[in-house]
This record gives sequence, structure tokens and C-alpha cells, in this order.
Amino acid sequence: MRFVVVAPGAAWEAEPTSRWRPVYAGRDARVYENLSVRPRVFLATRHRVVTDAEESLRAVQSRSPADSSVVIVDRDVVWPGSAEEEAVEESVTLDTPSPDTVEVRVRTPRRALLVLADLYWPGWRVSVDGVEREIVRVDYLFRGVAVDPGVHAVRFWYAPWSVPVGRGVTAATAALLIVAALHRKAAGRRPY
Repeated sequence: MRFVVVAPGAAWEAEPTSRWRPVYAGRDARVYENLSVRPRVFLATRHRVVTDAEESLRAVQSRSPADSSVVIVDRDVVWPGSAEEEAVEESVTLDTPSPDTVEVRVRTPRRALLVLADLYWPGWRVSVDGVEREIVRVDYLFRGVAVDPGVHAVRFWYAPWSVPVGRGVTAATAALLIVAALHRKAAGRRPY
């Protein structure tokens, strides 16, 4: 989050520090800029597991700028492949995202968590090089996935369980309506 807007009269714990710089103060609001903001997508090579959601939020909020390279995750990270380092230069390239799909090209010399600073929400899925993987909740709010050393194509897409269920209910309802209409039509031709 790059900017925080504080309503008039509202207390905000993170008043100006080395991390937050006031950029606007008026009768309508106060605005602070986060000086240690991360990019939308980045690689994290260090993490700490905090399974309790409230404790995780406290850990993220109290993290010092010196510890900003360590991300907080909600479970143990499962590394799918080799830990052997590769001779590639680290880079992360975000392809043109859409509201329901985000594609990222990743080059990493070592194991890392690819963090997408988009809201962690049920229904999001992820694949690395076409193989579906588990999404890890990072820094309480964001989505992440473990990537091994090398060059990878990562794809996040939104596919909630409610969509196929809704399609199934719609199809079943349509089938029942057709059967009912055919039954009514057939009943109308019968002699009394």
C-alpha cells in the first residue's frame, strides 16, 4: 500500500516515522506515503511461518523496515523441486493483468516465494509452468507461490467453486423446465 488516507479526527497508530511520510494534511483528511512500499509482484527468499491470523497481522504491522525482506506466511512452504541454485539473474515481469488472471515471468537463482500483492481471497488458483500449485497467504493480505531456481511462467486465475455449481444448478433447472413443458404438452394431447 503506497498511501494511507486518515479521516478527520481518526486516530492512526503509524503517525510519521521513518516509514511513513505525511504528504497532505487538511480539514478533510491526512495522507501518508509508505516509504518502504514493495512492488506489486516480487520475490522473497526469507519467510517466517505464523499460523494464527491475528498474530500474523500483528507481526506484519509491527515489522520494522529492517525486517521488510522477511515475509510472513500462514503455513509451511512446500518446495516442489530442487534447491540447487541456477545461474540466472533474478527478475520478475508482470504481463498485462486482467481482473481474473495475472501472468508473471520469473527468473530466480534460488528458491523463493513469488508474492503478488493482490488480495488473498478464496477462489484464486495458481500454476507454475502449467502445473497447479498451492497458494500461500503472505503478509496476511497477499497471495504467494513457491518457485524453484530457474525460469518459470506463473499464472494466477480466479475460479471460485461457486461458478461450476451455479452452472450445474442452471443446467438442472433448465432440464427440469424442459421435462415439465414436454410433460404438460403430452398431457394436453391425451383424450379424456
